Amino acid sequence: MNHRPSIHRREFLRRTGLAGGVLAGAPQALAQLRKNNAVYLVLNPFDPIASAAPAQWAAQELQQALVEQGATVHRCERPEQAPAGEFCVIVSGSHAPLALAALKSSGVSIPDEPENLVLVNTKAGGRQALLACGSDSRALVYALLEVAERVRRPLPVGDPLNIGTPALERPANEVRSVMRQFTSETLDKPWFYDREMWPHYLTMLAAERFNRFHLAFGLGYDSLQQVADSYTLFLYPFLLAVPGYNVRASNLADSERDRNLETLRFISEQTVARGIEFELGIWMHGYQLANSPRARNIIEGLTAQTHASYCRDALTTLLRACPAVSSVGLRIHGESAFHF
Repeated sequence: MNHRPSIHRREFLRRTGLAGGVLAGAPQALAQLRKNNAVYLVLNPFDPIASAAPAQWAAQELQQALVEQGATVHRCERPEQAPAGEFCVIVSGSHAPLALAALKSSGVSIPDEPENLVLVNTKAGGRQALLACGSDSRALVYALLEVAERVRRPLPVGDPLNIGTPALERPANEVRSVMRQFTSETLDKPWFYDREMWPHYLTMLAAERFNRFHLAFGLGYDSLQQVADSYTLFLYPFLLAVPGYNVRASNLADSERDRNLETLRFISEQTVARGIEFELGIWMHGYQLANSPRARNIIEGLTAQTHASYCRDALTTLLRACPAVSSVGLRIHGESAFHF
């Protein structure tokens, strides 16, 4: 992300990394910095950006960070609902009247483009406030997670809710993606099923400004020769039973197949909840293994005549079962790929 006119993000991370070393063992309670140890989190339910699910999730992350540092957090819909003299964090879309007034009074403008955000200290309703503002819900997620990071890792002196020079950000790259591959039953099942890991991992991606997560299956082999581990290599039978077809993977219990689908649904929902696109990668559509005596899972009930229609219907069934999937990446043969 580019910062204008404030410090560049990498320099900010470098400095705060140094500050973290200085602060080791030092008390970081927000009580030392905030009157009455209270913060009022202002969210207008009629603001479509602030009320979107990803922004609501990020607001909860900020609230948790404040509580961890000793603050008492109250929620309200307008700054005027906070007692006089209290501090507010205003969570807002860039077109909301409160944000427009605050930005104008601060001499700050935010481009009406995707993923643009601003953090600026201002006054609203007679209260001192920090405005966390985004042009869309994803930008607002980034703004709120940035504030949460400042609260959790403050500089040696000063108030983490005092931004100083307004911080403006816009993306340098439209797509910022990371991929994880499931290629080994032994090595990849543990993290795939780990429901404690996924929320932390995906929160880290959101905080580092990734906007797409690609979970890939079937990347272990370019050709189906001498396959040793065929688990999820041809994905569909490892996730679901498709009506009208008697296709299954050998040595796979129905309960495990159902668990795989439920896990994929969980991961995709957790990803989208953080404002990140979830892309499902299906990188192998071949199912006939050759010279592969060590393969434990063999696809049964599929023929050359039913292969294409099965894949069509299986993908349709899968997307209906996992509506949080944002996009699909398919590799049909060789190295060719397309998205839709």
